[in-house]
Amino acid sequence: MKKENSGIEREKVLAQFYSSRFDSIQILRGIAALFVVAEHIRFLHCGAFGVDIFFCISGLIILFTTYTHTEHFLARRWVRIFPLYALMTMAVFTMTQIASSAFAETQATEISLIKSLCFIPFDVGAGVIQPLVRVGWTLNCEMFFYLIFWISFHISYRYRAWICSGFLVLIVSSGQLIMQNGTVPSWLLAPLQLYGNPIMLEFVLGMIACEIVRQCYLLVHLHPLKRPKIFAAVCLGGAIIVLCILATTSKVSVVSGLQRFFFWGILSAGVVILFLLAGLFLKFPRWMTRLGDISFSLYLLHYYPIQFFDRFVFDFSVLTVRSAVGAVIVVAGTLVLSYLTWLWIEKRLGRILNAWICRKKVWA
Repeated sequence: MKKENSGIEREKVLAQFYSSRFDSIQILRGIAALFVVAEHIRFLHCGAFGVDIFFCISGLIILFTTYTHTEHFLARRWVRIFPLYALMTMAVFTMTQIASSAFAETQATEISLIKSLCFIPFDVGAGVIQPLVRVGWTLNCEMFFYLIFWISFHISYRYRAWICSGFLVLIVSSGQLIMQNGTVPSWLLAPLQLYGNPIMLEFVLGMIACEIVRQCYLLVHLHPLKRPKIFAAVCLGGAIIVLCILATTSKVSVVSGLQRFFFWGILSAGVVILFLLAGLFLKFPRWMTRLGDISFSLYLLHYYPIQFFDRFVFDFSVLTVRSAVGAVIVVAGTLVLSYLTWLWIEKRLGRILNAWICRKKVWA
């Protein structure tokens, strides 16, 4: 009887876990986006690992949200990413036709436009895999992960995380072996370089983080902590320390390949876990969660305003009073623009499209 009651209590706690909204993860999204912004301000140049945090969060959130339902999974993911990304892609393509000299590094052809909109990786030169929107390569990775996860839960819902992880490990290891030891057809080279990159394994780290947090949630709710605030403060402090380590290494060195996975990837997963655990016992100001809400818009929009003001107005190559003031102006302006974009495109258009998907049963 005692074991039966224990099992019932465990199921109640798990149901509570999967119905919770974790503001701390939303806040971490915003922090990661700000670090990516800092990466593109040349005198700062300290936030490339923000992408690694995004990938870990994606792995965690996708596993977490599919516990309750998987209906319209791909359609909902498409709605989350495509509308704003498509508008940005079309805007960049149009600007390259109007002022091609300002976009000398961008391959703005009809083929590159189609590939960008279809999330097909292509080489822009010197082995760099980027769509028209320069930061959009991460969305290629995200969409590929969603596809693999979708296939996985159709094979087995219960073991979806294991199957997806197995697929990703197989793809990355095969890609690395083929590129090192074999001749790769030109049409396959770009996808293999992107999807065979060890950074793809950070989605696996995110799914592992989800399971770790789930077990911790069970533990602290079945065996309540005596000083939960102290526990939360320690977790938050640990996360801040790890973020400082990541920022320092991002500033002084280029981390790539397996080194990036084992260093930035694992540390980013640690930050995700610590932030989520801290959020179990702490309340955060609304403006911080709003920063997380607009993080996708901020991520997509920031690059071009920064590049424009860097080249033509403030010169962000070195830290001066002029460049510091310019950076504050550009970041503040981009935050405002990101909020408006989130409000008018992500939120309102997303609500309309999601309602249409459910009504029409798109990709059910």
